[in-house]
Amino acid sequence: MSGDDPFGRFQPHGDFVGGGRATEESGPYGQSTHAGTDPGPAGVESAVVTATPVWPLMAAAGCVVLALVLLLLGGIPAHLVGYLSATVVCISLVLLFRMTDTITRANNADYVARPEARWIASGVLAMGMLAALPHVFALARDL
Repeated sequence: MSGDDPFGRFQPHGDFVGGGRATEESGPYGQSTHAGTDPGPAGVESAVVTATPVWPLMAAAGCVVLALVLLLLGGIPAHLVGYLSATVVCISLVLLFRMTDTITRANNADYVARPEARWIASGVLAMGMLAALPHVFALARDL
C-alpha cells in the first residue's frame, strides 16, 4: 500500500493533510474556511470574535490609581502597599495581559487585533513606575 511506511503506520497522502479532506468548502489543508463562526440556533451562523481580554489592563490601571490614593494617606504601611501595588502588581498584570495576548494571537486564526491595547499597556506600566517614585522617596525618608 502506498500510504504505509515500512513500519506499518498509515501515512496520509494526497489532499488528506491536517485532519480533513480538502473540498470546495475547506482550505487547502482541510481546515474549515468557516473558522470564527459558530452555528447558532437553527443553524444560523454568528461570528465568534476572539480577542484578548483587557481586564488585566483595567486591574493594572486600578493599581496605579490605588498607589496615587495611598500617597494622600502617608505612613510607612501606606507607602509600602502603594509601592508594591504600582510596581510588582502592575508589572505582573501587564505581563499577564501581554502573555494572554501572545497566546491568543498564536492559537486563534480568528484573532481580532487591538493595536491600541499594546500602547495602553505600555502607558499603564509607565504610569505605575511614575506613581511608585513618590512612595520610594517617602519610604527612604521615613526609614
